[in-house]
This record gives sequence, C-alpha cells and structure tokens, in this order.
Amino acid sequence: QSSSTSARNRSSFTDELSSSTIHLQTLDPYQSSVEYRLQELTKRLSTLETKLSEDVSSVLAIL
Repeated sequence: QSSSTSARNRSSFTDELSSSTIHLQTLDPYQSSVEYRLQELTKRLSTLETKLSEDVSSVLAIL
C-alpha cells in the first residue's frame, strides 16, 4: 500500500519536472532573441555616441 503511494508521488513529480522543462525550452528562443536585440541596441548606441561626440567636437572646432 505505502509503496504504491510513493510510486504515484514519484510519477507525478517527474511529470511536473518534464512539463517545466518543456516550458523552459519554449521560453528559451524568446529569451535569446531578447538578449540579441539588447546587444544590437547597445552596439547602435555606442556607435551613435561616437558619432555624436565627433559631431560635437567638429562643431566646437568650427565655432
């Protein structure tokens, strides 16, 4: 009796574990795409910063 109950508990635990793993797998591509977008935005921002500083220095030189 007690052994069958523990076996049932174990199966439900593994079911929960597998479903959470599947959930993580479905989440992962979205996560990676968000990280990729963040990296791209950071690159763009840094290039914009360098361009802006160059523009400001050239404007100051003209003035």
